[in-house]
Amino acid sequence: MSGGDFDAYQDAASRTINPSLDDDQRLLDAAAGLAEEAGEALAHVRKHVMQGRPLDRDALAKELGPAGAGVVITQVVPFPKDASIPVVGRYQAALKASAPDAQPGFVSLEGYLVGRAIVAALEKVDGEPTRQAMVDAVQKAGIFDLGGLKLSYNPSSNRGSDHVFLTVIQPDGSFKSVDRLEKSGT
Repeated sequence: MSGGDFDAYQDAASRTINPSLDDDQRLLDAAAGLAEEAGEALAHVRKHVMQGRPLDRDALAKELGPAGAGVVITQVVPFPKDASIPVVGRYQAALKASAPDAQPGFVSLEGYLVGRAIVAALEKVDGEPTRQAMVDAVQKAGIFDLGGLKLSYNPSSNRGSDHVFLTVIQPDGSFKSVDRLEKSGT
């Protein structure tokens, strides 16, 4: 956090201090406030790591605020604002049509891609769409191109994709897509 960011944070925090508190109480209030802020960010990570829930990257970035600037987060889906990838452009159009005020995000894009993959698999099923018919159709088809994002399946792998997309949290809590990481100057 740069000096300017810290000064702004300190100024905002000082406006919430109860003036009737003595020095020890103000110290306790400040320490508890910092712990609460850290705890809110930690809750997102804990639920992901300890409970196996998907990491809500957007909520984590928002919670971290300017302190999260520069944090690299890997994604399993493309950048949701990259309309140059056809399936992402279709996702954006579908999102706008169904929820005009919603912003593209990683979680909703992942859900959209799962839906598109299921539709693509169902189109390959011969006969009744049972679980086994779906598995057989997916393994037989091998590769599904959802429109710039290819998923690959076979009897020994149901992973779909091993592609990893890199993003960096920006000072405003948004994400920037990056192709590679560079060592920062020390």
